[in-house]
Amino acid sequence: QYNGFTPGNEMKPNAVMDSDKIDAVPLEDAKAQGLYIPEGYDKQADNSATYNVTETVDGKDKIVKKTGVVVPKLKFDKIDQILTECHAKGIKLRGHTLLWHEQTPTYFFQKSFSGVNNKSKNTSEENMDLRLEYFVKNVMEHVLKKDLELAGGDKSKCVLYAYDVVNEYMHSGSPKGTFWNTIYGISDKKKNDGYMSSTGVTLRPKFVKEAFQWADEICKKYNRDDVKLMYNDFNTYLCPEDEVLLIDFINEDGKICDGLGMQSHLTVGNAAHSPDLYAQALECFRTNMPDMDIHITEIDAGYTSTADKVVTDQDQAAYYDQI
Repeated sequence: QYNGFTPGNEMKPNAVMDSDKIDAVPLEDAKAQGLYIPEGYDKQADNSATYNVTETVDGKDKIVKKTGVVVPKLKFDKIDQILTECHAKGIKLRGHTLLWHEQTPTYFFQKSFSGVNNKSKNTSEENMDLRLEYFVKNVMEHVLKKDLELAGGDKSKCVLYAYDVVNEYMHSGSPKGTFWNTIYGISDKKKNDGYMSSTGVTLRPKFVKEAFQWADEICKKYNRDDVKLMYNDFNTYLCPEDEVLLIDFINEDGKICDGLGMQSHLTVGNAAHSPDLYAQALECFRTNMPDMDIHITEIDAGYTSTADKVVTDQDQAAYYDQI
C-alpha cells in the first residue's frame, strides 16, 4: 500500500550519535576508520575531551583515561537495517534529517563536548561549522556508499531518492533560545538587518547553506544527482515568500537545494490551514521556484467537534479532498 519510507527518528542526529553523553573517538582512530575530518578541526581547543582506552598492563586489560582531540562516534546499525529492508522490499527511502535544532545531543554544541546546557559553554561559530561538516559529510558518505553496495554497484537500483538536509530552520529562533540561535545569532536583527523572516530568523544562514554544499559534495562524489537534497519545514503555507528567499540564498552560487518539503499538520476549520491559503502557497512556489521540487512530506488533518460546532468525518474527508 506504499512505495516509500521516511524514518521517524532513526536517522536523526540523536540516533546516529549517543543522545546524552559523548562516546568519544580519538582523532587518530577516527582517521584510521576512514572518517572525514575537516581541515582545522584538530586546532580547535574545544574539541579536546577525556576518553577511555583499554591498555594491557602485566597481562591484564585496564581502562585508562586520556585527554585529546576527539570526534563523536557515529552509529549506523539502524540506518543499515533500514537500507537493507528497503532494498529487500523494493521500497524507496527518504533520508531524514541531517541538521535539526532538536533531537541533537547537547554535547555536540558545547566546549569539550560537555553535556551541560549553558550558553557560556557553547562552542564557537567557527568550530560549530567544523562539527557540522564532520557530521553531514560522514553520514551522507555512509548512506550513499551502503546504498550503492546493496544495489550491487548499480546506481539504478539504489533506493535513496531524497534527503532532508535541513529541518525546520525557519522555526529555530525561539525566545528561549536554540543552539542554532545562541551560537549563530540567527535572531539577531542588528547582525542580520534586512534579511529577517516573518518567523524571526535570518534568511541568509551561512551554516544552512554550507550543509547543502557538504551534502551536494558527497552526492557528486558518488554520482548521485538523482538524490533530491531538500529543505523541510512545517507551516510553509504561512510564510511562502520567506521559504522562497531562503532557498534562493542557498542556491545563489549554484543549485544545491532541489526543493522544499511541506510538513502539513492541518486542522479542519482552522482559517490558517484553509485550502485556499494552501493553494496560494503552492502557487507562490510554482511561480517563484519553477525548477524546484515541492514535496508533501507529511500530511494530517485533525478536527475537534463540539455541541456548538459539529464537525464530522465527512467534513474531514471533504477537507482532504480540497487540499
